[in-house]
Amino acid sequence: MRKVISLMVIFIIIAGCQSPNTITPATQPSEQSAKPMPGSNEKLAVYQMKAAASPGSDAVVSLLHTITDKDRINVFLDAFETAEPMPGAVKMIFPPYKVVLGTAEYYLWIDEKKHGGSMMNLENTMKMYTLSESAAYKIKEILSWTEPQKPMDGIVVDKRTNGKYSELLVVSETNDSDSAWYIVDKDVFDKTDQGQKLAITSGRTQMESNPPIRVAITVSTQ
Repeated sequence: MRKVISLMVIFIIIAGCQSPNTITPATQPSEQSAKPMPGSNEKLAVYQMKAAASPGSDAVVSLLHTITDKDRINVFLDAFETAEPMPGAVKMIFPPYKVVLGTAEYYLWIDEKKHGGSMMNLENTMKMYTLSESAAYKIKEILSWTEPQKPMDGIVVDKRTNGKYSELLVVSETNDSDSAWYIVDKDVFDKTDQGQKLAITSGRTQMESNPPIRVAITVSTQ
């Protein structure tokens, strides 16, 4: 389903980059933080946005994903809650995505070539936030899924730190080819013990080794 909405304010995300569509907000920003409102994590909608074909036309917005899975919603929640504010004046390009989480709405930019991204809470259009490399990668993977990936059920048999990465060796309970070292966030690494059962989804990237190394997108305990 496609629908057309009017965008009253369009910004530019890349500092120093200019656009003929750039305008200055007419109102002062609120003190709304980047964090979603409590209790707003039951459903998340991601819309793909396309700029107007001609001046004065409406932007085109189409629903890309409706997410009700708690683990995937938490990827967005964690990404937004850990995002770092950008210093200085905010200038942005037209946002490719809009995220609606309960009553909170965000613009989202994901670098398709690098592991980078940023977001803006529509309650405060004077503030931009930079996503962590890990968060941007996870969101990019989720947005690329044409259908939800089925988690792999496994058991943690080893742990290690490899440079800046924290990794868990997880052996699949059903398919040996799914057994791998999984790169996880440090907080997940610290609270996970050997012998613990996990359900993991991973990204498409795989580093060759024996067993292979993959990036965990969602991790939940069983």
